[in-house]
Amino acid sequence: MLRYCIQDDKLKPSAPLLEKTGILVCLPIEWDHLMLPVAPVTKKECAMRGPAKLEPFEGYDFILLNLPESWRGGGSGRLGIYIFTGYMVFVCDILPRLQQFLNGYTERAVKGLNQSHILHAFFSALIKDDMEKLMDFEDIIADLENRVMQGNIGGCQGRFLTLRRELAAYKKYYEQLLDVAERMEENDNGLLGADLLRPFQRYTARVERLLHTVENLREDVARSYESYQSQVDINLNKTMKLLTVITSVFLPLSLVTGWYGMNFQNMPELTWRFGYLYVMLLCALVLTLCFLYIKKKKL
Repeated sequence: MLRYCIQDDKLKPSAPLLEKTGILVCLPIEWDHLMLPVAPVTKKECAMRGPAKLEPFEGYDFILLNLPESWRGGGSGRLGIYIFTGYMVFVCDILPRLQQFLNGYTERAVKGLNQSHILHAFFSALIKDDMEKLMDFEDIIADLENRVMQGNIGGCQGRFLTLRRELAAYKKYYEQLLDVAERMEENDNGLLGADLLRPFQRYTARVERLLHTVENLREDVARSYESYQSQVDINLNKTMKLLTVITSVFLPLSLVTGWYGMNFQNMPELTWRFGYLYVMLLCALVLTLCFLYIKKKKL
């Protein structure tokens, strides 16, 4: 369990259980034993899988988030935030990651530091450098497109599926952030300072841009995958064309060998001394004629 209080525009480790101007970070199992006036169902939700949301209760706001892989550090990524007047409680199983974030406010002073500033900074940290990460996806998609156009499609299908899965996770993540951020702008309980409402509006706009970028990237992946499928179909058609040509060439030979393999008693060339050589030359002539015809028709 981590405890901080806000003093002199800084966060300072706090010995008391909870200060009225502080931050508490605890595990779900520790939160169950704290006697704070919150709805029991919210305590269970902090440890359960489910959608992100913000619910206003009497005297506090309750936020649920599913954190990205970069924040989980081996934990479940489930985070509950209780916003009271003057203090906040973070409930999660990633204490070291949150401690790293909060320690930044123990080393430097921020004028007018309060819980709203820390909450906004936390949400901003969740999407820090995300645009650069999405631009990396753009480079990967462009590289795959070039490989497909060059006909080098080996291993591309697996990479396309991985991209689609990762972008779907980003889309779901930004949608939950957008939903929570919009609810925070409403500020039903008035627990966020008026000076922080505009920054949260800008934050909502940033998340919307990220979500729009992800949707564009998903469309790019879909178009690139269609090109990949077209290239696969072209390669398949070439293979089928080759097999068709081979079949067409050897079908007359099958007719010749089938005809001369019947061995009727009065069949011509059956007892001829050069009958075998004759059939061989006939087959060679048929092959040559078929080859010339295919070459002429550019098949």
